[in-house]
Amino acid sequence: MEMHNTPWLPEWLLWAWLGLTFLSVLYVAWDLFTSTPEMKVMKWGWVLVTLYTGPVGLLVYWF
Repeated sequence: MEMHNTPWLPEWLLWAWLGLTFLSVLYVAWDLFTSTPEMKVMKWGWVLVTLYTGPVGLLVYWF
């Protein structure tokens, strides 16, 4: 299957967003599982929210 290039969204931007999402998920998971006394299901919920929303989810987590 051939990928089509979109002229309005460069490929490097997608890779940058993916990298930031990965780092955001790592930080949120580390912070939740090492220092937050919440229920286990809430911890996994935050990890999934951050996985779906990327750095935006990290900002919501911080605030």
